[in-house]
Amino acid sequence: MEAILVPLRIAAGVSLVFLVPGLPWSYALLARDRLSILERLGVSAILSIALVPLGLFLLNLPLGIAIDVRTTLILILALTLTGTLAALWRTSFRLRALSMASIGMPKCLRRPISAASVARLLALGMIMGFAFYTSLIPRLDYPYPLHTDEWTHFAEARTIVAEGTIPFFDPVTGEDRADPITEETRSSPHFEVGYHLFLAEFQLLTDLPWLDIFWYLPSAVFALAAFSAYIFGNRRGFGLEAALFASFVPTTVRFLGPAFVVPVALGLFFVPLILFLMSTFWSSKGLPVLLLLILSFLFIAHAPTALFAGVIIAVYGLFQTLRRVLTRRPIGRRALIHLSMVLMAIALSSLPILAYNGWLVGEAAGEPLPQELLVAPGDMIARLGYIPYPLFVLGLALLAVSGRRTDRALLVTTVLVSTYAFLHYQFAVGNAALYSRSILYLSLLLLLIAALATSRIRRWLSARLSPTWANGASFAAAGLVLAAVMLPSVALNLQSRYEERYYHRINDIQYEDFLWIDNNLCSGYERALTDPQFGRAFAAVTGRHAYAAIPATAAPVRPTEVAEAKDVLADGVPDADWLREHGVSMVYSMRSLENPELVKVHDRVYVLPEAEVCAAEGIHLSVTSAHRWRPFDTENP
Repeated sequence: MEAILVPLRIAAGVSLVFLVPGLPWSYALLARDRLSILERLGVSAILSIALVPLGLFLLNLPLGIAIDVRTTLILILALTLTGTLAALWRTSFRLRALSMASIGMPKCLRRPISAASVARLLALGMIMGFAFYTSLIPRLDYPYPLHTDEWTHFAEARTIVAEGTIPFFDPVTGEDRADPITEETRSSPHFEVGYHLFLAEFQLLTDLPWLDIFWYLPSAVFALAAFSAYIFGNRRGFGLEAALFASFVPTTVRFLGPAFVVPVALGLFFVPLILFLMSTFWSSKGLPVLLLLILSFLFIAHAPTALFAGVIIAVYGLFQTLRRVLTRRPIGRRALIHLSMVLMAIALSSLPILAYNGWLVGEAAGEPLPQELLVAPGDMIARLGYIPYPLFVLGLALLAVSGRRTDRALLVTTVLVSTYAFLHYQFAVGNAALYSRSILYLSLLLLLIAALATSRIRRWLSARLSPTWANGASFAAAGLVLAAVMLPSVALNLQSRYEERYYHRINDIQYEDFLWIDNNLCSGYERALTDPQFGRAFAAVTGRHAYAAIPATAAPVRPTEVAEAKDVLADGVPDADWLREHGVSMVYSMRSLENPELVKVHDRVYVLPEAEVCAAEGIHLSVTSAHRWRPFDTENP
C-alpha cells in the first residue's frame, strides 16, 4: 500500500506547489487574454510558486500563524477558491448560467492535433529532458549539496519545517544574523526567506527527504526554465530554439547556476515568462496585479532577480507606452494610468523585504568585493560553447533593425545589463552579488537572442531549399543543418559541466556521523565545535548549531569565530571551560582528542558529560569500556 501512497503524495504535492493555486488566478488576472494551454500552464506555475510562500510569509510574520502542512493546505485551498471566484467574476459568468450544454471543451482541445504539433511537443520534451540531465551532471557522483549556499538554504528551510516559524536567528550558529563584511548583527529573517518558504512548502507537501529534494529539484526547475523559454519564443517562431539555447546556461561555483538549489536558479524560470508577459499582455488590465504578486515574492526570495525583473518591466513598459510618441500620436490617459500602475507595482513589491530586512539590504547595497576575486565575464565564453556568440551578434543586428517595440526593449535591456556588468568589473560600481547574478542573466539574454537569430537562419535555409524540396523536407533539412552546427556547442557545454569543480564539503563519513548526532544525542546538546568547513552541513543535517561556519560569501573577511574554532581544534581542545563559556556542549573532530573532561560517545564525537545538559529529558550519559554512548532513563536504569 505504501508503494502506491508515496508516489501519489509526491504527485499531489508537486501539483499543489506548481499548478493548483495559480491556475484559477491565471484566469482571473488574464481573463480576457487568449493563452495556449502551454502558456496557461507556465503562467499558472509562476503564480503558484509566488502565491503560497508569499502567503505563508504574511501569515507567519505579522499574524504569528504556524507554518505546517495544515496551514499550507488551507492557504492553497483559500487561494484556489478566491482565484476561482475572481475568474468567474472577471469573465462575467453567473452560476445560474452554467449548464451541461454550456460546458464544453475549449476550441483548442476540439481541434485535431496535427503531426507537426506532436513533433514539436516531442522535441520540447526532449529539450526539457536534456536540460534536466545537464543540471543533474554535478550530482551524479556526489549525493550531497554542492555549494555553501545550498547548505545555508538547507538549514534555513529545515528550521522553518521543524519550528513552524520563520527564524529571526541564524540556524547555523543559533545567534543573531551577522553581515559577513561589517560583522554587524541583528535579529531578522533571512533576506532570501521567500525561497526558504518555497523549499519548506515543497517538503511539507511531498514529504520527500531533504537530500532527495536537493538531488532532483534543481533539475526539475531547470527543465521548467527551458519550458518558459519555449513559451517566450513560441509566438515569434523560435520556441524550440529558445528552449534549447536556454538549456546551455552554465553552472559555476562563482556565478552559481541551474545545477544548484539557489534562488537564482528559480529566477531563470521566472525571467522568460516575465519577458513573455511584457511582450504579449502589456495592455491587460490584470497585468499590474500579476506583476505585483510575482515581484513581491521575488523580492523576499531573491532581490537581485527582482531588480532584474524590475528593469525588464520598466524598459518594456516605457517602450510599450511611448510608441504613440514615436508615431507622433498623443499618449492616451489610459496608457499613462496603466504605466503608472505597473511602476507602482514595482515600488510596492519591495515593501515586505524593506520592512523586515531594510538594514541587511542597506549593508548589501555597498558590499565590496576585491578586484582579485572578481571573475571576468569572458570566463563564461567557453562554457556557452562559442557558437552562440556570433549568433548573438546577428541577433542584436536583427533586433536593431526590427520595427517591433518589444524587440527594441529586449535590445535595450540587454545593453543595460551588459553595461552594469562592465562598470562593476572595471570600476566596482554597485553590488558584488548583483554583478554575479547579472552575468548569469546576461548569459540567458544572450542565448535567447542567439535563438532568435538561429530561427531566422533556419527559415532562410528552408526558403532556399523549398524550390527543390517539399516544404516538410526543406524544413527538416534546415533543422538538420543547424543541429550539425550546434553539436560542437552542445559538446563543449557538456564538457564544461563535467569538468567544473564543485564544493564537496562533506563525505559519507561526516554525513553518517551527523545523522547519528541527530538521532541519538538529546536536544540539550544543541551547539557543537567543529571545523568551520563542516559548520553549515552540520547544522543542516543535525538541526543543531555550529559555533563557527565559513560564511556564504566570496569576500575574504571571515568572522573571528572561524579562526578561533580552527585554533582550538588544532590545539586538541585542551580547555573544556572554554567550551562552557561559549555555550558549546559537544565537539566534532576528525582528530583524536585527549581532553579527560570530554566523553567520546561516537567516532569523532565528544561531549561534556554534565548531567544538566540532558536534565530536561531525564537522560544521562554513561561511558562503556569501548567509550560508546549509552542512554538510560533515570527512573528505570
